[in-house]
Amino acid sequence: MSLEGKHALITRSSRGIGRGIALTLAEHRVKIAVHYYQNDRAAKDTLAEIRKRGSDGLLVQADVSRPELIVQMFRKVRAAFNTLDIFLSCARPEVPTFFQPPMDITLEQ
Repeated sequence: MSLEGKHALITRSSRGIGRGIALTLAEHRVKIAVHYYQNDRAAKDTLAEIRKRGSDGLLVQADVSRPELIVQMFRKVRAAFNTLDIFLSCARPEVPTFFQPPMDITLEQ
């Protein structure tokens, strides 16, 4: 299955495991929404590395402990990509509210 032309949002993809996954997907020509919370320098570096691998993407900043900012993040991704094929949450495990209902978030919002 080819991933070329797909679109992904990976939370915490500016560093660590999320960054590694983002860079691997970029090698398969997946466009990546690079999420970060505070470290915009790391996010910009990750996006530069994605572009070096032949893909593209955008930066999305959000505090994933705040539901209204999660909604804004998804809206920004939808405006840029118009679709989302892959969503991977590498959000901090100490943010339990990210995983609790009523988190009814879709790209249609």
